[in-house]
Amino acid sequence: MPAVTDPVQETFPEDDRLYRIYWGGELLLPKPDNATSRVRFWLKEVDEDDREIKESPIVQVTESVGAIPRLTIGSHWRNGRKTRPKNSGPPRIEHLEIVAPPVWNIVRACDRVPDHPNFGGILHTWINRSEMALLFNTSTGQRVRGLEAWVVSARTIEEKREIIIPCYEIFRSFFGGTSDLSFALLSQTWDAAERKFIVGSHESASENGVNWHIDLANRVPHCAVPYLSWLHFDKTARKAANKIYAATVNQ
Repeated sequence: MPAVTDPVQETFPEDDRLYRIYWGGELLLPKPDNATSRVRFWLKEVDEDDREIKESPIVQVTESVGAIPRLTIGSHWRNGRKTRPKNSGPPRIEHLEIVAPPVWNIVRACDRVPDHPNFGGILHTWINRSEMALLFNTSTGQRVRGLEAWVVSARTIEEKREIIIPCYEIFRSFFGGTSDLSFALLSQTWDAAERKFIVGSHESASENGVNWHIDLANRVPHCAVPYLSWLHFDKTARKAANKIYAATVNQ
């Protein structure tokens, strides 16, 4: 695999080329030259049919954590703007029924998959080593493979397929749904940050179940309501949100 570009770029390339985010999510804590936390991503140049250009280098970039809501792994970018390959068809959408959360596993991407009949008795890692043989420096200065990243493993009910979800995508999809919310959860505990988003709340019962109501603080966008309601009223979500900041400090 080509070497990672050096030095790291502080933003997406402005060279008219098409790039795909194929991995990312490493958090870089604030330093003297960075007032806020940043997140690191790895890009690969692709053509207009979304095929990787093998001779092109891996491009390593960092962005403010406030940009996390729009930085989806697998998305395409040109000159800092999200786009799509010109010759690609519509995105493929699959609806999968996944077994209950108690049997989900949090594993390293490089861990071996337990032996399973579907794999013909051959040991596999959760993510293909040839595609993810990245080396990078974490914020602690340690040399770590990109394959060391944490992922969630779940199994589909019907076909018994393993579904791998990067932990970064879980944070982006369920917690850091807006720029301010993403920044807040990575800067302090949710209990400390909540008052910046919610100034009042109550629950009410109806024939359809329990209804949640929250009053937003000034300038909080309405699109944050689903995330804020979940974090405010759901005990499991609140507990998980409060662990995020501690996990980033202790990484």
